[in-house]
Amino acid sequence: MEVHDLRFACERLRGGASRVYDSIECLLQDRPSGRDRVYLPDYDSRALFTAESLWVVRGRFPTPMGGGFAAFASRAAAEDVASRTAGRVARWSETPDLLRSAP
Repeated sequence: MEVHDLRFACERLRGGASRVYDSIECLLQDRPSGRDRVYLPDYDSRALFTAESLWVVRGRFPTPMGGGFAAFASRAAAEDVASRTAGRVARWSETPDLLRSAP
């Protein structure tokens, strides 16, 4: 998959294979398992971090695939974006619930 915006690009490692996604919503549709290692970008720095260490927002803002997902290293930054975009903040383990809810 071609990635155009590093604020949303993410990666899943399964066994010895790596798969890159252009958005968090694409990664979620691929249903990563608990054995996978998942890396998401901090929206502000564009650096990859383990998914469990970030705050995930689903809101009404443009993303590559239109799902409105972004990740943040800072909870304060996540809360700020969520408040401005009618969004919700969650940890990675809670993102399936965000996927099922409308932003």
